[in-house]
Amino acid sequence: MSTVVHTMPALIRHETDMQMFRQCLSSLERAERRAVLVLHNQGMLTNDRLLETASSFELDAHVIGGGENVGIPAARQACFEYVWQHIPDCAYITEIHPDMLFPAGWTAPLQAFLQKRPQEPCVCPGILTAAGEWHPEGKGVRSAAVPSSIPELLALLNESRRDEATEGFVHPVMHRSEALRAVGGYRLEDLPGKQGYEDDYLLLAYYHELRLPKGWSPKADLRSRVFHYTMAQRMDYSDLNEQAGLNLQGLLRRFGTQGLHDLKNIHALPSFPMGGSV
Repeated sequence: MSTVVHTMPALIRHETDMQMFRQCLSSLERAERRAVLVLHNQGMLTNDRLLETASSFELDAHVIGGGENVGIPAARQACFEYVWQHIPDCAYITEIHPDMLFPAGWTAPLQAFLQKRPQEPCVCPGILTAAGEWHPEGKGVRSAAVPSSIPELLALLNESRRDEATEGFVHPVMHRSEALRAVGGYRLEDLPGKQGYEDDYLLLAYYHELRLPKGWSPKADLRSRVFHYTMAQRMDYSDLNEQAGLNLQGLLRRFGTQGLHDLKNIHALPSFPMGGSV
């Protein structure tokens, strides 16, 4: 049984992306034995080259997609549907990125969290960014010197674990597969844009369709820590605002203006930021 399957849209544009991608896979290889990884090829490599790269690590890698940047919602949804069809015994699905580094055992606290709290559809680890900020609990506050070596960085992540959970949502995120499937994941008829608001959309789907308690918010289990460089790889598209606007309109069609009020509570904000996903 594949208890956890990791999913990742892979957009490899140049050597810097490739180096980061390989470092990510190397850490995942060391973090858990024979991790299962579904990659959606967003370009610029062929599927064969992408699979060859992933298979050079001790990973059970699967490559889908055709090397075209179809966008985040479409790529993620394709990964989910691949898992549901080909790895149906999977209990948990993660969304990970090529600019992440994973310490050993990072998924175990997240699985334990979801096992003990069956009403929760998803959970995140705490993350450290390249700016030295701990998210979600320390967003906006530089409180760590990020080591230059990967072993030292992974050691810092382990040393900074805390036996507590806090409200907040970041990537990576671990979903309960049955909950994700129950709400349909990212419904592409509502999310035609390449990126923007997809995280908010999914959280609203959980809140409304699973009839979660009033005042529900996503959680981060700080017994698990991951490094997320947050390189904002896709923020340089000229039509980014237009693409996000398409998804915002889809979110409003499905959840109405009430959805914006719900998001304010979900994210514990005085008002909802009209700028994109969390």
